[in-house]
Amino acid sequence: MNIKRLEALASYIEGLPHEPSLEKGHKGQFNMAWIVFDCGAPACLASHAQVLFSGDIRSRSIIAGLKFAQELLDLTETQRQQLLAPTYRLTYNIELDKITPKQAAQAIRRLITGEEEIWAGLKPMDTHDEGSPPNA
Repeated sequence: MNIKRLEALASYIEGLPHEPSLEKGHKGQFNMAWIVFDCGAPACLASHAQVLFSGDIRSRSIIAGLKFAQELLDLTETQRQQLLAPTYRLTYNIELDKITPKQAAQAIRRLITGEEEIWAGLKPMDTHDEGSPPNA
């Protein structure tokens, strides 16, 4: 695992605004449910990693995009599945588009420290930032 790149990705993602809509998304936003927004801008962790560390999105294909991000971040297959293609919808009952940039950054940092449940703490339908009331 390339810790330096993972830390850089976490810091970058953490500062992005969350955009739950595929159609409204644009460069500089985050949504875990999509590889790219309709406009071609990166959306998820894998596509942001591609742009940060290769300069462009190599593929809009989910599998190819995830594999390329795996190479760039030097992740094992298990780490790739955990971070870039997790089953947290089944495990935690949360939709992919509800994952916030802060939650994604926390998951990256948990992966770096070796925690097994890197998406732990996600709450179903919890889309508000810390310090903000729900549905604000």
